[in-house]
Amino acid sequence: MRRARTKLTAGAVGAPPRPPGWARAAYAACLLAFLCCGWVAAQAAVGFGFNARGSLDTPRQVSYADAMLERLAPETRSALTIRVTGGTRSQTDLPGDWSDEQIRAWTGLQAKHGFDLVYVVNGNDTPSSQRANIQRWLDAGGRFSFIEMMNEYYLPKFRRGDTSFPEVTRAVSAGDYVHDILPTFVPAVADLGLPAYLIFAPTGGADAAYRDRWNETVAAALAGGFGGVRLGATVHLYAREGAAFDYDQLDRLRALLPAGTPIAVTEAGVLDRSVTTPAALGAATVEHYRRIALHLRPGDLLLDQVLYGNTPLATLRPGHGGVTPKGKAVLAYLAAATR
Repeated sequence: MRRARTKLTAGAVGAPPRPPGWARAAYAACLLAFLCCGWVAAQAAVGFGFNARGSLDTPRQVSYADAMLERLAPETRSALTIRVTGGTRSQTDLPGDWSDEQIRAWTGLQAKHGFDLVYVVNGNDTPSSQRANIQRWLDAGGRFSFIEMMNEYYLPKFRRGDTSFPEVTRAVSAGDYVHDILPTFVPAVADLGLPAYLIFAPTGGADAAYRDRWNETVAAALAGGFGGVRLGATVHLYAREGAAFDYDQLDRLRALLPAGTPIAVTEAGVLDRSVTTPAALGAATVEHYRRIALHLRPGDLLLDQVLYGNTPLATLRPGHGGVTPKGKAVLAYLAAATR
């Protein structure tokens, strides 16, 4: 049984005095340093990087990312991965939404710093159109580590076919995904020689049983293979208020997969309204990532949500002129991993 907590407010009898701002900041910095040191032991050869809405305000986003990467040691930034066509935009952006200049901005940044890119396929486009768009990136000098087969199709909006969401154009069940969508899209990119990563659902929530069935169905398809294409698994892991996060779900997911299948956590972050200060969000994010990393193995990947945007979760934000307080915590986390 959960114990009821007594809420202490300023001026209440027995409430401790609120420490001054400098003391709270110092505590957050010490906690962050402690958490970052824990990352080194847990990290091993797990990859790290960022989910990016790459078509969003591309010139400024790339400029901010360039300045951020310059702050990292060369061996750190060259080991990173950026999911450049990531997020919900991956299912609304069509090839025409990407100009040649935007693509060259990202591939030029990659050439300068040496990181890898991930391309997320838009299932609302045709397989041939997506293959041609990937070729545009390759022709511009881009290099991808894998191709991700769509984004979050397990969500209720896709199951219901709720077209009030622009990213939803049809109902998608697990059966649709493995028997209809993947057999047309995976062969279209097979000639690239890159792994294709399939969508798996995080566990829990009101539709927990559906998510479990989704994972079992997709795992069976992954085990069956798609014409010899190397396959991996992606999952998104957000810590939310009101519930303890289930980190063991990564172990259960791995148990469903053929031995050696890599897992990429292509979005992760903290969505907790009780975390109200930038310093607290940074510390909570690093702790979340540290605990995820304990369940990852060499060859797996963990991507921070999100590289750039007008959101507290952003590592880079226009209102801050670059790196946010949360972003500084993430960068400290990276620096600790490569010492």
